[in-house]
Amino acid sequence: MKSLLVLSNSNNPLINHALEEVLFSGFNAYESILFLWVNGPSVVFGRNQNPWREIDVERAISENVRLIRRLSGGGTVYHDLGNLNFSFIEHQSVYDVSRHFDWIIQATGNLGVTLSLSARKDLLAGGKKVSGNAFYLKGNRRIHHGTLLVDANLADAKHLLRASDENHIAKFSHIKSVVSVPSPIVNLKAINTDLTVGKVINSIVDVYYQKNEYGVDVLEANQILEDHKIQIRQSMNKFASDEWTFGETPNMNKQEVEDATRHLQSARG
Repeated sequence: MKSLLVLSNSNNPLINHALEEVLFSGFNAYESILFLWVNGPSVVFGRNQNPWREIDVERAISENVRLIRRLSGGGTVYHDLGNLNFSFIEHQSVYDVSRHFDWIIQATGNLGVTLSLSARKDLLAGGKKVSGNAFYLKGNRRIHHGTLLVDANLADAKHLLRASDENHIAKFSHIKSVVSVPSPIVNLKAINTDLTVGKVINSIVDVYYQKNEYGVDVLEANQILEDHKIQIRQSMNKFASDEWTFGETPNMNKQEVEDATRHLQSARG
């Protein structure tokens, strides 16, 4: 199996999501790709979600928190420099989500943190969520990507995400969209105070190398950005656009779209 490792050295959510999309669509020669990346403050939500229901959009904009509608389904998650993101991008013929989870669990176990997999495909530590996961399929390519809360600002996550606010979400009960299921969360660092994002990255990389018998190619993210400038720019423009971020919201009627647009303009001043 031809395998590739890519580590992003950017914290720009637009760059990282564009890199992931380009790796998914343009690197078919690799049957298995592991992409590790860390975003600056941002809220990433599922392809079929309503950001107005899930997120305090006005607050996010006022605090310069980037909103990203990802390619995959699933729920809404908060990213910052204390959250590590992993993407397994594979051919359908070798795709095995159980193997991915085993690798992540082994990597954290090597750092003294025991994780378990829930029925919802979350990774838990002591019954609390440390990793949400989502999935995407197109043609013969699949993505399994997830988060790992290492030392994230959980207070910021609570303030920006609205899934626990019953009065707020009741306003959207008539709109059909994928809804997030709130869960108690915890940082890995609360379990092992010595942990850093860098240490978790190194442990995951070590496991990936071992499981691929050290037959892994490595590409610099900057080289991909240079070699695929046009595709990267197109992808970044999509993820940055209101048409994608808000216009793709399912099942909103004309009046609701107009109201949302007005709120958006007001938030931006």
